[in-house]
Amino acid sequence: MRNDLSITIIDDDEIAHYLVSIFVKRELPTAIIHSFLSATEFLTAFNHGDFETDGILLDISMPKMTGWELADRLKTTTFNTPVHILSSSADSRDIQRADDYSFVKNYIVKPLTVEKLRSFLDDVTKK
Repeated sequence: MRNDLSITIIDDDEIAHYLVSIFVKRELPTAIIHSFLSATEFLTAFNHGDFETDGILLDISMPKMTGWELADRLKTTTFNTPVHILSSSADSRDIQRADDYSFVKNYIVKPLTVEKLRSFLDDVTKK
């Protein structure tokens, strides 16, 4: 795995941010972790044009702007960063909907586990 990895988590659950940060830093101590507690916060950073990341963990159920709404907005841009949906929903309609976005590479059902996080890191380090 690369050591200069930059990952982003967009989730309104601070515990998810904590778990991802602890795991990633244990696996890749030099990795950079960008944390956004809302999709709108991420969109602001993205729209400034100076934001780069190797992979994104995106929650779909958030207030104000859902992960799906963010994905819809990103779909109209040249966005091509690998996104892994992170959700407590195991609904087959949500899992199928993820296929509508070329940049969505995986659908991860919470709770987060070491295996799920390792799979995410393995995927984004293939770049």
